Amino acid sequence: MEQLNNEYKRVKLLGIWNNPESVLMTKDKPIKSLEDLKGLKIRVSSRNVGDLLTAWGASPVSMPITEVYNSMSTGVIDGVYTDASVLQSFKLNEVTQYVTKGMHSALSPQFLIMNRDSWEGLDEAGKAAMTKLTGVEMSEKGRKIQADHAEAALKAFTENGKEVITLSETEAAKFNAASAKLLDQAVADLEAKGVKAQDFVSALKQ
Repeated sequence: MEQLNNEYKRVKLLGIWNNPESVLMTKDKPIKSLEDLKGLKIRVSSRNVGDLLTAWGASPVSMPITEVYNSMSTGVIDGVYTDASVLQSFKLNEVTQYVTKGMHSALSPQFLIMNRDSWEGLDEAGKAAMTKLTGVEMSEKGRKIQADHAEAALKAFTENGKEVITLSETEAAKFNAASAKLLDQAVADLEAKGVKAQDFVSALKQ
């Protein structure tokens, strides 16, 4: 993706992929419509995801993922928006009763980088070995491992008698319309600053 060529000048990019789709995980309330989310306190991973949850009518709460279990169990937050793998990796299946999916999802980049000076300090054999172990193949493996973990976590979740809700097309469209407005505004703001944001969006959609 040529848009990333100038993003990693200070480091050596060894691999890049994205996490599985994010889903809504809630402690007590099933989310079957946009209206169901209104006013709920939902943990988010970044400012951008916080803006997304605000557009959906929720109240975003920023905190480390390691604090989510206790915060959900004590009612500090009502849920979390992230990929389903955390149901097992952070035992959130113990405090989550409902998972909602089906809307367009926020994604987070995952990457493996190396100090540029350390990379340049390798001899040619070392660089060749690192190149062979990393790159596109390793990136695809990283993506697949996370996707498989998320799928397994959702399967175990339902096998334990808990509910995974897939939004109807009508309800998913309401979520997607709200997020589309947010994306259009973000692109416009960045374009005004000279960032070719629409090029990034178009490339990602491909």
